[in-house]
Amino acid sequence: MHSSASMEKLRDVFKNLSFKQIYSLAAVLRDMQPDKIDFLAQRFNTVARNFEETLTFVKELNLLTEVNGAWKIERSFQEMISVLDGSESKRDQFKGLIVEQLFNMPTAYNSRILSFMSKFSLRDGAFVFTPSIKENQAFSDVRNFLLELNVIKLVGGRYVMGNEYVELFISAKEKTTALTPAELKRLLQEKEELGRAAEDAILEYERKRLSQRQDLVSKIRHVGILDTKAGYDIASFTGIVNEHQIMIEVKAVPGSRYEFIWTHNEIETAKLNPGQYFLYLLPVLAKNRFNFNKLRIIRSPYAEIFEQKEKWNNKPLDYLITEASV
Repeated sequence: MHSSASMEKLRDVFKNLSFKQIYSLAAVLRDMQPDKIDFLAQRFNTVARNFEETLTFVKELNLLTEVNGAWKIERSFQEMISVLDGSESKRDQFKGLIVEQLFNMPTAYNSRILSFMSKFSLRDGAFVFTPSIKENQAFSDVRNFLLELNVIKLVGGRYVMGNEYVELFISAKEKTTALTPAELKRLLQEKEELGRAAEDAILEYERKRLSQRQDLVSKIRHVGILDTKAGYDIASFTGIVNEHQIMIEVKAVPGSRYEFIWTHNEIETAKLNPGQYFLYLLPVLAKNRFNFNKLRIIRSPYAEIFEQKEKWNNKPLDYLITEASV
């Protein structure tokens, strides 16, 4: 629990923080070798303001560490800043990295953001928040920061959470905050609706892909709504000429990276059906909108994910514990 004094201090940090400053710091680091703090500050202050607040933010997110007066750039941060070229697409990717760190790192910034986003509730398929005057003033710092990062948008007098960030929000909320039954139900409902929308989008994608074979199109089935234990969502076919049946498991993933939950049942089904089982990883853009340009299709995903560990990180989230027989 943060004291009122510490929360006030945190608000001051957010108030003097902007994505523009973070981006400017990244650009300075990209163009120079790690050096003493005074030199880094001097370079930054020629292009932006509030160096101390910006530096503190990046350090708290474990993107930059100080070792003997010199700076060590963490790999994920280094990979991102090395390709910054001023283009809008790279700026958006960089925003995605910052958002992910904000949601995943247990910092005071994270607590402040979750405190604000917990005010959002599910309305007509979207997470929205219509603040009172008092709430608008109390959360102005974090609200403005999240608006700049495009995590939320102002629509018709209320703030709307981007659907591409709902998964991150749910995951962060579950990790850091005790959820009431009503909150958990609400979050799970939103997660389910997002997953169903992704499945519907892939169904349409498959119908278009096989449109020259209407006999095959008529046999595409949404298995997941008929059999929740099937271990996959959609039954389709490999192609127009080669018409072997395939199993498709659809995952709605954050727009900035391919991250998803793969259940034990789905994993076992993939393991038992190599070559026939496909993962369709579909990035979320907004409510019921997906980025098909970045759709990733993985054939035989069990082998790729668990046998090619240099490509994917995986970790168990839960364990089933039973008493051993005596």
